[in-house]
Amino acid sequence: MEKKEFLKYNTAWRRTGAPVISGDGTYACSVTMNPCAVLVDNDVYLFYAGDTPDGKRNIRLVIFKDGDLTKPDFKGVMVDNGEWGSFDGWWCGYNSA
Repeated sequence: MEKKEFLKYNTAWRRTGAPVISGDGTYACSVTMNPCAVLVDNDVYLFYAGDTPDGKRNIRLVIFKDGDLTKPDFKGVMVDNGEWGSFDGWWCGYNSA
């Protein structure tokens, strides 16, 4: 299988600039965590957990078309919280282990 050109070298996740998805109010209120990148053709799907104004966590998605890590396309919440009192009522995340 041929490696995609934009993945030829490791990508450094930086604190400033793309492709960091920060909790600045755009992608989450204050927290972004547990990123998981999935390659779909030439697009990078970045799933991550973000927080809501009341502190709940849910799973969100950003897509980088054609591997352009400078142009995130925020798709929003993909997996939301369950009802209050359920196992996923406060946190909806995943474990990559």
